[in-house]
Amino acid sequence: YRVMASRMPISLRNTFIQYLADTFDVHCSSLSFSTSFLVGTLDTFLDRIYRGLGDGNGTKVVKDVLVTFSFAPLPTMDGTKAGEDSDIRSVDITISKDDVSQFLIRGRKALQALSRSGEKAHGGAFWTALTHYARSHLSLDINHHDVRVSKVACGAFVLGREGRMKVF
Repeated sequence: YRVMASRMPISLRNTFIQYLADTFDVHCSSLSFSTSFLVGTLDTFLDRIYRGLGDGNGTKVVKDVLVTFSFAPLPTMDGTKAGEDSDIRSVDITISKDDVSQFLIRGRKALQALSRSGEKAHGGAFWTALTHYARSHLSLDINHHDVRVSKVACGAFVLGREGRMKVF
């Protein structure tokens, strides 16, 4: 079993973790979410909500959708990593709740076209549409290996890469 104790003073947390480990034979470790988990969770949630409630009624549950991207540091001319001050740390993309249904509709059409052509998509309908949007309007390839999703949020939950989770 894995247990995470947070928001405690360090001494209390260490005592609590030691108690759990001794009493219940558990292993305590930090929790972190991968980009694929964050993308998959957001995609699945949006698709199920909008399909279940209808594309027009999904806005009753889903508010604006926020996706935060972080980037690996760029190498300098001598091959070392650049300092934190010289790189962009993150980019937030917020999709209005009124536009989410259109992203899903366009993403479903794009997924059908990809499957007909034999190409593989990097996510579901929402992510496919967001990928196209970011590439077309921001010249940003959000599926690049140096681009990581660090947070996803909508009206029902917030998930962070560092393991933070908030459910409404």
